[in-house]
Amino acid sequence: CFKIRIIVGFKIWIIVAFKIRIIVAFKIRIIVAFKIRIIVAFKIRFIVAFKIRIIVAFKIRIIVAFKIRIIVAFKIRII
Repeated sequence: CFKIRIIVGFKIWIIVAFKIRIIVAFKIRIIVAFKIRIIVAFKIRFIVAFKIRIIVAFKIRIIVAFKIRIIVAFKIRII
């Protein structure tokens, strides 16, 4: 009777320990995946914002240079 109880208890303990391990591993995986997603999303946003800033700055420079050229050419014509 005592031996059966020990064996049954041991089996239950193994099953419980195994289930806990699976649950913990699953939770860790979810947390890690979530963190990686957040980091990746943040990096992508940062890179996109940086590229947009560079493109906008470049376009503004081109427009300004073009306007200055037109104004200078116009003034030279007047003179």
